[in-house]
Amino acid sequence: MSFKQDVDRMPMGMKFRMIHMWMKDLINQRFSEENLTGGQIGILFYLHGHADHPVNQKELCEAIRVTHPTMIGFLDRLEEKGMIERQVNPENKKSRIVQMTDKAKAVVRDHCNYHEELQANLVEGMSKAEAEELDRLLAIACKNLERKKEGRND
Repeated sequence: MSFKQDVDRMPMGMKFRMIHMWMKDLINQRFSEENLTGGQIGILFYLHGHADHPVNQKELCEAIRVTHPTMIGFLDRLEEKGMIERQVNPENKKSRIVQMTDKAKAVVRDHCNYHEELQANLVEGMSKAEAEELDRLLAIACKNLERKKEGRND
């Protein structure tokens, strides 16, 4: 994708969108052989980061911010690819626990390495202090918009 508009004059929202689109495209290109979408990768990353407790489908829906039917579609495809297993929650028979397979764990390790590479590309030309400041400011921006979306004024 080529974008010829002067980046310095682009509105901030458009810059966020372009960064998101480029990173998504790069990740999809890099991992096309696994035939995983960004949403599916997001689920695997969430499971990886929350391996300290059993993760159920409801928790995944809330974390990834998708509807239950959308999540079921994601999980069906991940299960078909041998990336996850679903089991009935022994504490609540209506709930299903989602676990990564060894195959998924290897893919996540590879993705983590690639994300580190992309992050290094993202902050290339910045000092360490500038990169840390960008990270801090982006966290504030995320929290501000999350509050706005939830209608909070705190």
